[in-house]
Amino acid sequence: MMGLAGRLTITLVTSLAIALSVLGGSLLLNLGHHLVVRSTQEAYVVAHQTARLASAGTNGQVLSLNDPGMLGAAVGRSHLYLQVSSGNQIIQKSNDLGPSILPIRPPQRHPLAWGRLPLWGTASSLVYIGPKKVPAVYARAAVLRRGQVIGYVQAAVSLQSTLQSIQTVATGLIRVGVAVMVIASLLSALFVYRAFGRIRHLSRTAQQVESLQDLGRRIPISGPQDEVWELARSFNHMMDQLEHGFQGQRLITAQASHQLRTPLAAAVGYAAMLKKWGKSDAALVSEGLDVIHEQLQRLERIIAVVLRLAELESTGTEHLVHVDLAQFLRKWQTDVDTPVHLVPGPPVELDLDEDIMAEALNILVDNARRHAGPDATILVGWRAVKGAVEVRVEDDGPGFSPDMLPHAFQPFAKDPASPGSGLGLVLADALVHQQGGRITAENVVPHGARVLITLPGAQ
Repeated sequence: MMGLAGRLTITLVTSLAIALSVLGGSLLLNLGHHLVVRSTQEAYVVAHQTARLASAGTNGQVLSLNDPGMLGAAVGRSHLYLQVSSGNQIIQKSNDLGPSILPIRPPQRHPLAWGRLPLWGTASSLVYIGPKKVPAVYARAAVLRRGQVIGYVQAAVSLQSTLQSIQTVATGLIRVGVAVMVIASLLSALFVYRAFGRIRHLSRTAQQVESLQDLGRRIPISGPQDEVWELARSFNHMMDQLEHGFQGQRLITAQASHQLRTPLAAAVGYAAMLKKWGKSDAALVSEGLDVIHEQLQRLERIIAVVLRLAELESTGTEHLVHVDLAQFLRKWQTDVDTPVHLVPGPPVELDLDEDIMAEALNILVDNARRHAGPDATILVGWRAVKGAVEVRVEDDGPGFSPDMLPHAFQPFAKDPASPGSGLGLVLADALVHQQGGRITAENVVPHGARVLITLPGAQ
């Protein structure tokens, strides 16, 4: 199967061939039209000048119709034929006509034919002279005496030289066209091959990614900033996103498998203990059921967060609506279970998904309550920052530990004493990124934690 480069080369060469054919054909038609018009004018001028000699004469001398001087214009001009007639009788004619005669009345107009190809724009009164049927343009002029027509002068100019000129030009055009086509084909093939070199490299890279499962491969972006450059840049960006997503999925899967084993092992261990000794010890049964229930709830939380993260990877921001941030936060405050204090900010409008944003804020507030304690004060405020809005969730608890702060948004990163799964901030980060924003964490002086959500497009 012919590749895209080959098809493009053939298309370019075919287009050039069509353009050259149209250009060459136009040149030949214009040349034929010009030469035929010039020959027609010559026949017309000779016929009328000869007729004037018999009508008005020159220098007081009027020639008769049978005077040899009437054919003087044709002497020595092999391409010019003259004939003098009166009524239906031919008085005299040029020697070059031989046995042929010119029609007494003008023939119908026909286009000059080059071989069997009529030349557009060359329609004239044509006659054919001699055994070789040489085409000639025809003109006729009346001879007048005292206002009466006493005869006619017929003139014909051979078009043999015109056909020869057309043939010579056509041959030259064909030779030049063939040379141009050969050179253009080579240059087109070279140009297309070089231009598609980056596309071939992109194709090979994509095939290697498919066959080797190597998401780290990239295409070197070089050359002019054309469509191929944009395609390579888009491909590399897509591979960055895929690699980041796969790495995140692998990390979450690997760490989730480890985190899931602990509550499962504890639940299975207590279930086995209850099966063996639980019938005789009511206190042991109560303790075992509490532990199993607690571990199963932990499993449920971990599985729910992992599934939500996977869901966010496959959905887009299709439910963005234009909202007033203050009104949205006041409505959210009435729905949240934990007491939250709103710190008023400037009037801000932006596009966001209300459900996703509310879910992210719920996670941050729940995380603050869990780590700062049930009596902690949780503040939620906002401010405008250069075309964006920064929403902050702040508590007055102990804050992040120095070792924990740089890894706050990594899966399963948490303090050893924390009762959580280490996935809450990871899910909040994914929810914020889903809306084109970013999330950061810092400690508050003298104590406390602050999480900042920055969303673009604020007005």
